Amino acid sequence: MDETRHEGLACQVNEDDAADIMEQLGFIPNNLVKVASYIPKGDKHQVAVVLLYPLKSDLQAYKVKQRTAIEPFPTIYWLVSKDLKARVSLLESQGKLQEIQHKLKHSVQALESIKSSHEQYASMRWSMLTENDKLLVEKMKWKYPLEDVGIGGIQEFTYVKCLHVHYAHYLASDGKENIIGRWVQELLDGQISPVSQRC
Repeated sequence: MDETRHEGLACQVNEDDAADIMEQLGFIPNNLVKVASYIPKGDKHQVAVVLLYPLKSDLQAYKVKQRTAIEPFPTIYWLVSKDLKARVSLLESQGKLQEIQHKLKHSVQALESIKSSHEQYASMRWSMLTENDKLLVEKMKWKYPLEDVGIGGIQEFTYVKCLHVHYAHYLASDGKENIIGRWVQELLDGQISPVSQRC
């Protein structure tokens, strides 16, 4: 088994969406699978969230540290929209992450809901892997970060690490998953009300 390669899934992104992703991120993720959610932009739409394969190839230095040829990538839903990222970052800078953490901690129902969302996310991530890639993951001892951890690689399901990953999951699920993402949407409603449209 070649440990420098994995099978992955074919990219299902059209040229217009690829150009949109490039414009917003400055690059195309090499583990891009498809667009998971759009938001309206004028009379068209803009990519809001992408679905990424749980393994990432990177043969070059990345963020100053040297990386292996393949590495686990537990964040499968990634918020791409510059506008939404900026608005969610503003919420975090205003202390809303801590408020949401407090709200979550004091609600048994919310804790049960987010635990279910973490489990659904982990299940989706593991099921995306091809059978050969599952064998590679097991050989490389990466099963835990890809099968057991939650949204965005979070290990402690009661901990709110980042609002962006929860909001991306919420948008990708068409608002059906992720209570934290729903709370983020409620906070953003005064600023913008994206109508998520799944691919």
